[in-house]
Amino acid sequence: MVLGSSRRQAACFADGYEAVGTVDRAIEHPGSGDDLTWWDLRISAAVAESSVLRRRLHLEGEHHDRRVGGPVRFRHNTLRPDAFDDIHLVDWAGTIGHSSRRGRNAVLPALDRSPRIAMVTVNEESDFMTGWPGLYVTYRGTDGRQHEVHLADHVDDSWLDRFPAGSTWQVYCFRDPALADTVVFLTEAHDDVWRSGTYLWLGVRGEVRTGQFRKPRPGSPFLGEDSPWRFEM
Repeated sequence: MVLGSSRRQAACFADGYEAVGTVDRAIEHPGSGDDLTWWDLRISAAVAESSVLRRRLHLEGEHHDRRVGGPVRFRHNTLRPDAFDDIHLVDWAGTIGHSSRRGRNAVLPALDRSPRIAMVTVNEESDFMTGWPGLYVTYRGTDGRQHEVHLADHVDDSWLDRFPAGSTWQVYCFRDPALADTVVFLTEAHDDVWRSGTYLWLGVRGEVRTGQFRKPRPGSPFLGEDSPWRFEM
């Protein structure tokens, strides 16, 4: 048995999903002689309304039982609920990722809550970077300049034909001008628009992240009371 992680293992999960779950149980395996004590941590993470991932993590060390009930952030390559060994530990902070069972929300940069008008410039079958529908908008950021960005809301396929090039929509952007070229968010004025239940970060803090966290439905996945995210004040 290989305990812990390695660079090779990290590379295997580099393109995977990221989730925040809860440590439900810690099983101690005491060491003897030259063998160190190791722990079998049982983890669950809610990634959609009806889907809970169950994973197990093997770690050396002491007192990992103190982590029971706390958050754990990890990467995984499949959405199969019982792929127990499909896990790579990221950290114990639980600050970025999917919603956790205990409702610990991910923290995103502060929004400028002044609605801005964004115009659709591209609506193609797929984006060459992400494989998602290529839906881009142009808007004026907090720096006073025009920016072409992707919507953080992943519009459901059934609604894409309502976003033709030239159509306009209300959006929020990040308050920090340095994030003007990342993503924008549809405002509450468009809560009738169906979102697919996946999310996209394209450029926020330099990364590309995608994931599944709920079933398709109308309303913002970022601004509602049940959102797995909250924004800095």
